[in-house]
Amino acid sequence: MCVQKDQNDLDATDGIENQGNSLTKPFKTIQRALIESARFSYLRGNDNDLVERTTILLFPGEHIVDNRPGYGIKNESGVAKAVTPAGDSSAGAINTFTLTLNSNFDLTQEDNILYKFNSVHGGVVVPRGTSIVGLDLRKTKIRKACLGKNTTIVYRYFYFKSSSINKFLTVREGVEPSSPARNIS
Repeated sequence: MCVQKDQNDLDATDGIENQGNSLTKPFKTIQRALIESARFSYLRGNDNDLVERTTILLFPGEHIVDNRPGYGIKNESGVAKAVTPAGDSSAGAINTFTLTLNSNFDLTQEDNILYKFNSVHGGVVVPRGTSIVGLDLRKTKIRKACLGKNTTIVYRYFYFKSSSINKFLTVREGVEPSSPARNIS
């Protein structure tokens, strides 16, 4: 299955009704495409997930990822609770992570739902077996929305958190205009 991602297409949408598998209705954001990739690969039961089946095709342009630290989940007396990056666990996980028609997928807004699915250490989680491929190396760039606010930490937040068998092909890192671009591979 190939998930399309093109923020410039007028028909592009991150709505939950979109499966992203059509050139006529691509996703706007990489993060929404990754959620759909995870949904397609998951099967109930142990050790039976479908892997190496999804490719996310990035059309030329600048693609932003909100790589802030995401929410965690903890068990409180048999109830799943969402844990914010600040450590608050008052909200239920089902209410926090459920995607609805009213979910905010806009990466320009701080309260978007997409970053909540990130790693608790920062970085967008890429499901096992998902490949991210740029259509044109020179014209396809990925920029991070969050560079890390704590300057005492040696590293900055990662773009992506990858498990094992993922591939990133022909994508350029979108760095500051004064710096040379580096390939992500």
